[in-house]
Amino acid sequence: MGLDAVVYKKASPDAESLPAIVKRLGNASMIAWLANEILSFNPKGSILIENVLYSGSHSGDAISLELLDTLQDEVDRISLEADKRKIEELRTFLQDMTELIQAAKEQQTPIIFV
Repeated sequence: MGLDAVVYKKASPDAESLPAIVKRLGNASMIAWLANEILSFNPKGSILIENVLYSGSHSGDAISLELLDTLQDEVDRISLEADKRKIEELRTFLQDMTELIQAAKEQQTPIIFV
């Protein structure tokens, strides 16, 4: 078990949904570890905690386009701290989130957890 995220390409109504990007964010224990690390940086009101890392195996939910700028701000803030502490696994996760956010903005489709 683990957590994967996908951004689908924007398609015409009669076209098949194709992924623009797919990221494996981690297995259940890695997601729990990431959540603990992020809580140490950003304990209250975290989109990453409330919408991404709250479970290591959730699926079918999404991060809407309206939250992407706020989510990117949070990722950027935590990235600065992760760089200072040289936490490679956290930096990799945050880079993956940045790539998902960029793809979602380009495609104008949400980040979906599968």
